[in-house]
Amino acid sequence: MEQVTRAIEKHYRVDEAAQLTGLAVISIRRKIAHRQIGFRKAGRAVLIPESEVMKLLGRFIPAQGQ
Repeated sequence: MEQVTRAIEKHYRVDEAAQLTGLAVISIRRKIAHRQIGFRKAGRAVLIPESEVMKLLGRFIPAQGQ
């Protein structure tokens, strides 16, 4: 049986993603609303995967095995 290993990806709140990227919070929210970046909802919290933050920074590194 083949074993699959998945890494747990870090997620950032909208304000954290804005601070890391240098964008305004409203800019991040607009990108989410227009589905320009991926996100997840955890209750009322909107969480942005680290890979999406890296895309915004222009340093996208695909996950291994893809």
